[in-house]
Amino acid sequence: MKKLTFGLMGFAALSLAVATLFTSCKKDEVKELASISATLDGSSFSATAAATTSDADSKKLGELLKDNGGKTTNIYGINTSGEVLSIVLNGNTKGTYDLSLSVEGNPTTLLINYLTTGDLAETAKTAITASANTMIVYKKAGVQSANTGDFYVATKASVEITSITKVGLLEYIKGKFTATLENANGNKIEITDGKFSCPGK
Repeated sequence: MKKLTFGLMGFAALSLAVATLFTSCKKDEVKELASISATLDGSSFSATAAATTSDADSKKLGELLKDNGGKTTNIYGINTSGEVLSIVLNGNTKGTYDLSLSVEGNPTTLLINYLTTGDLAETAKTAITASANTMIVYKKAGVQSANTGDFYVATKASVEITSITKVGLLEYIKGKFTATLENANGNKIEITDGKFSCPGK
């Protein structure tokens, strides 16, 4: 079973990615293949350059998704300011992956408590697993704990992989996404016009 991991880091890794991963591509093509961008409540987020990594919190939330034999996709971006945007999908094929949580209690509180303590009632876990095919995390720079006002987790989202293409020896994916995220204080962020194009293993 193939597990795809895609990611973005700051501009420092771009030259290494060009030299080692994309020798068959032009530089402008590399930049296009390794980018993530979105609008967060009117503010722009963007990151460029490739790395095969994932965020620990989104990875942990991904464990709540349905078991599909390891066919998961991670998309990770950290910009030059240190902000993190991380997505995990319950699949690695073209299609739409939705999140629309329907659980007893506050879903944000449940997810943040799960990240900080590992505790989650079995009924809530079952409900989340039944209604989630993606998880998204946004962290402002320097965040170390989910239980802060600078850590946001998606309560509603839609992520679409629109294409998977072979470039040289690598595959890369393109897609788009929107989401509603909330922090421990109940403050929300709307993500619109999200786009990604990421190389992976």
